[in-house]
Amino acid sequence: MLELLLLVIALLLVLIYFQLRKNITQTNIFLRAVDLSLRQHIAAISNAEEEKAEKRHQVISGHLNDISIYTQRTSMQLRKDISEKSAEELYEENKPQWLPK
Repeated sequence: MLELLLLVIALLLVLIYFQLRKNITQTNIFLRAVDLSLRQHIAAISNAEEEKAEKRHQVISGHLNDISIYTQRTSMQLRKDISEKSAEELYEENKPQWLPK
């Protein structure tokens, strides 16, 4: 009778062991799934931040390009306006226009 009781207890211990192993495996699977979802979420956040930075970079590049174009236009206009005559010669030529009558 005692041997039968010891055999039943040993069998219960084996069943408990296998149940715990099964639970550990399921827990590990669950934790891996949680880990994977967190990694994907963090990657998505990083990608969103990179896209935001890229858009901002494009906007700034566009503004710098516009400034460059306006600077070139201003430079070209200034080159056209500059004549070979000095300011004194221009004054002498236009003196009658500037003096009161």
